[in-house]
Order: sequence, then C-alpha cells, then structure tokens
Amino acid sequence: MVDEAELVDPEPSLQGKDLVEKLKPVPASKRDEPEFFRLATHVAKGGRLLLTPSRLFTLWQGLDNARRVRGDIVEIGAQLGGSAFFIAQALKLLDLSDRPFYVISKFRVPRGALLDSDKAEDEGPREARFEDVRDLLHPFRNTEVRQGTVEEATKGLKVSHYAFAHINITSYASTHSALGHVFSRLSPGGLIVLSQFATTKRDVVKDAVLDYLKGQRNYWFFRLPTMQALLMRT
Repeated sequence: MVDEAELVDPEPSLQGKDLVEKLKPVPASKRDEPEFFRLATHVAKGGRLLLTPSRLFTLWQGLDNARRVRGDIVEIGAQLGGSAFFIAQALKLLDLSDRPFYVISKFRVPRGALLDSDKAEDEGPREARFEDVRDLLHPFRNTEVRQGTVEEATKGLKVSHYAFAHINITSYASTHSALGHVFSRLSPGGLIVLSQFATTKRDVVKDAVLDYLKGQRNYWFFRLPTMQALLMRT
C-alpha cells in the first residue's frame, strides 16, 4: 500500500511479445493496483496531468519494468509537468529513487502570458514555465530539469544507459531528435513510451517514429490501444 506520508503534495527484463502480453489496461478495480490508483488520484489533484489514466498506467508498468533494467530515467516533453511529477513519485514508490531522472523540455511561455508579442506561433500544447516545473520536482533527489531542445538540453549530459524513457512531444523534428538521443543509449529490455504516437492530426509523430526505425535494428515495436506506442530494445 502507498503511505500518504510517502507522497509529495502537488505544487529479469521482459522480452518481446511477453512484455506486451503483460501490459494491462487500467484495472477495473482499485484492489488490483492500489498503489497506481492512489498515486494517480493524488497527482491529478494538482491540475497538471494531461494524460488519461490508461496512458498513465502504461508509464507505471514501464517504470516497474525498469527495476530489472540497467540505466537512468528520462522524460522528453514535460508539458505542464504532471507526467514528470507522476514519474518522480512512482520512482520513489517502486524503490527506484536512486536512479537519475532527467526532465527535458522547451518550456514555452504559456498562451495568454506573452508580454512582448501577441503574434507568437502556437506550437502545440501549452507548457508550464521552466521555473514552475523545476520547483515542482525540487523535493525529489536525483531529479534534474533541463530546458531547451533535445540537442541543447543534452549537451554535457553524461548518460551511458537508459532503462526507461517517456517521449511526450508532438512535432516530427523533436520526436526524431529525442529518439536519436535515447535509443542509442537504451539498455536491452529498456522501454520507450511514445505518448503522442497516434494523437496528432497529421500523423507527424507516427511518421517520425517509423522513419527513425527504418535504420535501426534490435528492437520490438508495438502500437497500443491507448494511442501510445512502445519501443523496446532487444
């Protein structure tokens, strides 16, 4: 059971098809996954969570798999910071708080808060300010928030292996760059969850993923009924 005192207030590796067979939809009963339900409900109170419970449960199961895989944890595309907050809490509950957790995002100025111009392009989902997400995640040790594009934010980042990655962005170029950074460092059995795989109108994320994978080997790729996709290194 999750102890309320453990929660920070808001403000052998699985292989191939065996993994997907073990992935479950959101449990019908809280009795089946009490820790997940308690944590998801707690995080949702902060108003920053943009993922549906079914997508969130994919992250939970991927993090549970990371206990048996070598490497760090990363999220690329923080939006309002809700999924990063969920991951940070989950790492603590799953005894993974010793793993470094990196949160990488551009942190665009939220719509309605532009001071110098009202003509800025709307580039997708509104995102929180860098300072807001940094402060939100400050209580979690081994968590680092980095601002910029994937190329900018990963300069000087010395990561040899990832065990789990959550890519939550909606553009072709950024998705391609994120995969380029993560996949080459993904440990065997490690997972990448692409939460926006089938959610964009023009399939830009899907196109970026499939184009990137054309030149890769040693992986399993699955499309999930949650409109996410799962990439596993073999």
